[in-house]
Amino acid sequence: MFTFESENQTKDYYRWAKSGYAPKEVVPFFLSPSGMPASSSKFIAINYFDLYEFIIELDQYCSSVGKSRDLLEFYKNELENTILLSQINAIQYSSKFLKEKGYDT
Repeated sequence: MFTFESENQTKDYYRWAKSGYAPKEVVPFFLSPSGMPASSSKFIAINYFDLYEFIIELDQYCSSVGKSRDLLEFYKNELENTILLSQINAIQYSSKFLKEKGYDT
């Protein structure tokens, strides 16, 4: 599915987060499977594989426990069992299909 960002969504969110909501540093990222950048230059566009890798790394270095770690584990499991699984299956199917048609993959 391809959708555009709502009007000024990331700019508004960044202002809101920096207005005192977030007690720590804000690391804004924009989940963008196609790599399309956010309207705010403060956001980093990442795809699902990058997000998964980031969660794995964050989990390894995260000193907090309890709810923060549980939330990371939840996101990791959701990505593994839904989006990433379907993308990996699609890649494997495409590779098999191309090999059957005589293309070198």
